[in-house]
Amino acid sequence: MLNAIDLKDMKFFEGLDTNELETIAGLCSSVEFKAWDKIFNRGDRAEYFYIIKEGKVDLCFLVTIMLKEMEITVDTLQAGAVLGWSALSESPKLTLSAYCKIDCKFIQMRGEEVLSLCNKEHHLGYVIMKNLAQVVSRRLAQMHYLCEKEIEMNVPSFEGKRY
Repeated sequence: MLNAIDLKDMKFFEGLDTNELETIAGLCSSVEFKAWDKIFNRGDRAEYFYIIKEGKVDLCFLVTIMLKEMEITVDTLQAGAVLGWSALSESPKLTLSAYCKIDCKFIQMRGEEVLSLCNKEHHLGYVIMKNLAQVVSRRLAQMHYLCEKEIEMNVPSFEGKRY
């Protein structure tokens, strides 16, 4: 069982007091995955979300290029990062797949339990959702950057003309 001390230095819980951290800790469990284990698949229902305690995780999505399927890594996460955030959304469907690059340790939380707590404890809910918005914003910026680079590399130049 985890306690507030295990969570106090994690950026995702920044803004919560010791009592709120103790409450959240009651919903947490520790899990481990080995190198190259798949944590979850894109498109699956998001039941849990995770915070990396130790290790590195690749976030990927499957694309088909010239009739060959390939997993493309869009981000590599390290200790303190959140993944599986879709478990805290109204439509909990995973948007990426996640693989451990090395042996990893995580804090795991069931999304439904955290959302239920957020509905009861409004300050805690506000802080969690504010911090979650930062995670989603960062991930969206990363995807935007990748799309821009792909367009720059593969779309013919318009020689500065505006259409």
